[in-house]
Amino acid sequence: MSSTETALHQALARHQCLNNTLMLWVTFLSLAQAITLALLFILAWPMQDASRSPCLCEPANTTQQFLVNFLKHGSDQTMGEIPWMSENGIQPVIAKDGRYFLYIQVTLQSHAANLTYTVHVKKSNTVLISLTLTKKSDEITTGFHGRQVPLGKDDELKVTCAPPALINTTQFATFMGTHLTEAF
Repeated sequence: MSSTETALHQALARHQCLNNTLMLWVTFLSLAQAITLALLFILAWPMQDASRSPCLCEPANTTQQFLVNFLKHGSDQTMGEIPWMSENGIQPVIAKDGRYFLYIQVTLQSHAANLTYTVHVKKSNTVLISLTLTKKSDEITTGFHGRQVPLGKDDELKVTCAPPALINTTQFATFMGTHLTEAF
């Protein structure tokens, strides 16, 4: 065997050793990833129990939305404060302490153009959501906004619109709701 063949033989042996080491590492890392995912599904998944299920403001575990209370059904009265009731006639009061996803949609029917309206969702005097709607023409204007907020048991939510506006009070045009994301 010549010295060139011996050098090539040694280089090939080192290459095979590095290749085997790399394949061993790939196998080890794949097994580690599979074990980690298995532990994640086994240990973490059952933590999502009924205490973290979606909740609005109690009656059992039903999901409900707070819809506009039709105090003046069919009237053209403008509203500065929007009166809310749940579907079963209950005031929207938070049932338990926690972090909630609070959302609101308001549809304006005012015929005035080039006006800017501000809708606030408040807890006491704290503004939780501020929604700005600009009417550029005689068209209907709808705004939707949502965010996570901490709410306490028995908190009452109040919605105001400034300046007062003619609001579409059908259940699909104007609504508000909460979804419990984390109980305290």
